[in-house]
Amino acid sequence: MTRAGVPIELTVKEYQILEVLMRRPGEVILRRQIEEEIWGQVTEVSSNAVDVHISHLRGKIDTGQPTRLLGTVRGRGYYVRKVGP
Repeated sequence: MTRAGVPIELTVKEYQILEVLMRRPGEVILRRQIEEEIWGQVTEVSSNAVDVHISHLRGKIDTGQPTRLLGTVRGRGYYVRKVGP
């Protein structure tokens, strides 16, 4: 993946989470929905696993950029900002 022409290396989970969010730009995706899409119905996923991956992902794609792509709606979930028309 690249942003502003700069290559960004993502882990498999980071890429999967970004893909889930990018399928529905501008829409808040609940943490539980992300967990189910990435890990399935497994109940053993750490309660903050999504938060940790989002934090790493945000650091990789938003740091140093004038516009943040990843957003959080506290207590609900995450979204990727719509870009362009």
